[in-house]
Amino acid sequence: MNISTKSSALLWGIDDLEKRVQHTLSNSNYAAWWTDLQHLANEALILPIPVLSFEAFREFADHGGREQYQQLYFEKRGRIGALAIISLHTTDESTSYIEALEETLWDICNEYTWCLPAHLPQSNQHAQRPVWEEIDLFAAETAGMLAELSTLFRGRLDDRIIERIESEVQRRIFKPLSEPNPLFSWETADHNWSAVCGSGCGIAALLLLKQDDLRRVQILERMIQAMSHFLSGYGEDGGCAEGLGYWVYGFGYYTYFADMLIRVEPQYEHLLRSTKIAQMAAFPEHLHLSDGIFVNFSDSDEQEILPPGLLSQLGKWTGHEYSLPFQINLLIDDPCRRWAHLIRNLLWSDESYFASYDSVEVDGQEGGVYLPDLNWMICKSNLSKSDMTIALATKGGHNDEPHNHNDLGSFIVHGGGENILSDLGAGLYTQAYFAPDREQILNISSAGHSVPQIDGQEQQSGREAESHVLKQRIWREGQTDRAIWKLDITKAYAHPTLQQYTRDLYWSVSQDQAEATLQLIDRFTFNRQPQVEKNRFSAQESSTHSLDQVTPPIVERFMSTIEPIIEADTVRWIGNKAEVCLKLAQAQEKVTVEVIQHVDHHGAAIVLYRTSIQHVASIEQGIQEQSIQQKSITANSPSLEDISHSEHTITVVIDLSFVITSIPSLA
Repeated sequence: MNISTKSSALLWGIDDLEKRVQHTLSNSNYAAWWTDLQHLANEALILPIPVLSFEAFREFADHGGREQYQQLYFEKRGRIGALAIISLHTTDESTSYIEALEETLWDICNEYTWCLPAHLPQSNQHAQRPVWEEIDLFAAETAGMLAELSTLFRGRLDDRIIERIESEVQRRIFKPLSEPNPLFSWETADHNWSAVCGSGCGIAALLLLKQDDLRRVQILERMIQAMSHFLSGYGEDGGCAEGLGYWVYGFGYYTYFADMLIRVEPQYEHLLRSTKIAQMAAFPEHLHLSDGIFVNFSDSDEQEILPPGLLSQLGKWTGHEYSLPFQINLLIDDPCRRWAHLIRNLLWSDESYFASYDSVEVDGQEGGVYLPDLNWMICKSNLSKSDMTIALATKGGHNDEPHNHNDLGSFIVHGGGENILSDLGAGLYTQAYFAPDREQILNISSAGHSVPQIDGQEQQSGREAESHVLKQRIWREGQTDRAIWKLDITKAYAHPTLQQYTRDLYWSVSQDQAEATLQLIDRFTFNRQPQVEKNRFSAQESSTHSLDQVTPPIVERFMSTIEPIIEADTVRWIGNKAEVCLKLAQAQEKVTVEVIQHVDHHGAAIVLYRTSIQHVASIEQGIQEQSIQQKSITANSPSLEDISHSEHTITVVIDLSFVITSIPSLA
């Protein structure tokens, strides 16, 4: 291993790179990881470099597709990653991997643009700069990767490759960033773009520009400012509204840049030393339910690739431990083949920061955690008799969040390592996914979430479509874990007569009975239709007939990847280890199940089940319950008949009860 390579590893906090590499080679936890990389590197010796053709480039602009170009693009970067890591433990005499690495690096320097076509201006009329000077997430990632490779392999790569890398990063990254105007839009973004773009460009400036170069100072200042904007998108609770996958992406790249910056410029240590950073580091711990399954609100997956190198380094900076078992993910499991994760998984991963769930206390709260800035609540309990984790996750917020889904009031029920009532998470990214009217896509629409449809209407998009937490509490009472979640979701719906809609969730996990119960109470208050004449009917008739006419139909929906079983008075979702049972009032509820053929975020075919429950006889009951409540509060309340005809509103109450139990083992 070259002396320059050894000394440069200090920029990643590694004193002895050769020793670190040898440690992973002799550690069984890394065996599959090294085997995967060796296989990919050997393939790279015999297979041609993927060609980014014009046919693939034009697919997005012409047809809205992204897959063809992106598959070739990421395959090429994965090829570089595998060749580079394998080259780190080969001798200088073993030149075949280095030569293949050089050829692929040269090819990347020849690319028309380092951006994805989906991120480029769709018309030259809207372009502010030449296409090769556009900087998106992946142009920045490419610049950071090339800068790190040229640093790690200086002395082993041909000098002409190093010069070409420096020239292309200068032309594509440093030149546009050295011009004061116009700013890139991502520089002031409060989501993952500012962190990822700022990280890649910042690392490139740290490694490729000399300390006395004024461009270095200027670019680093801009990238540090971009990081500040990124942090502004997080509340003090440390939660990521974009979902766990984008926590890995945005906060991961923030950490990678900040860590290297601090090693070069120690005065920036505050970038990784704060209460807020510690809370952000804890976010995946809060979302981990059991067996590697996570809360996947927004554009996230139930099973995410959490780089152990990132979690380990965050553990060193914040002292945080994680309930996940230590696992180093294969490069082939990362669709984007990201170098930044790959090299830090090699250099930073430390098993001591990973532990079992039972040994980790969740933020000092028994049974769960509440994230007030996100308006998310996650409740987790272990059923002692079955040693199984069951959980409830609920979501508030607003419908203009980054990577927004119209899902206010949605929830997940988890049991035995499965999200049984589930969230679809991220959909397949196409041109339409980020275009106007994106609400028509199932993953984004409220039609794809466990929330009601009111009079045929779905939730609306926009910042004004917001929820308000009326009450939230998590506590333990004897042998029972309890939680209450009350949410006002009125503004999510644009129905003209809807005055108020609230959703109450009551969660209870009894260790004595080895089961959990979830009571869902939805209250809808509507203004009366003006055309209804209240004197047309007698008092008794008015409390039934006219209400049926003026109350909009309400359909409750519940999403799952498990096919429900419909019985006379129950709906049952049976997972591998747990069952969710919904008790029905048969006379009042009509149940239908839609089988939906869909694709996931990666384009793989999946089958979804939307269980819809229409309450055909709940109106009168709801009014009676509301009237009783009013009479119990007000001494001089009018009678039921007076309330239902003297007031201008009608209230419908829907009360559903779920029971979650473990399934006895056949063993």
